[in-house]
Amino acid sequence: MDFSPYYRKIDGKYKLSRDYYIKTDIYPDGDARVENVGLSVEGGLLLLKGFVWDGPSGPAIDTPSFMRASCVHDALYKLIREGVLLEDTWRNEADDLMVTVAKADGMPWWRRWYAWAGVRLAGWLYI
Repeated sequence: MDFSPYYRKIDGKYKLSRDYYIKTDIYPDGDARVENVGLSVEGGLLLLKGFVWDGPSGPAIDTPSFMRASCVHDALYKLIREGVLLEDTWRNEADDLMVTVAKADGMPWWRRWYAWAGVRLAGWLYI
């Protein structure tokens, strides 16, 4: 998917310029909501216009094949950080969804592997 119409870069961060919705396999016990991020009990993740994220972290490169995945992943980690999603229950699924979205957007397998390994090893620092 070409995600570039959905965001713009401002001061080293990325900001959604329109709402974005994706269906996930993450099903909280109740609707999970924080500023600009909502996850329904049916697994629908809605990111509202204005959501800000830092793009791919660490040694990852900000390429078109990773921007949507990094946005979705950062939104899910925000829900975990804010305590509305349980880390023990949903962090693995958030990391796996990042890989699934990156694959759909054309990221090569070896980049998906090191991105996944990076969040599995160091993701706790961002929760």
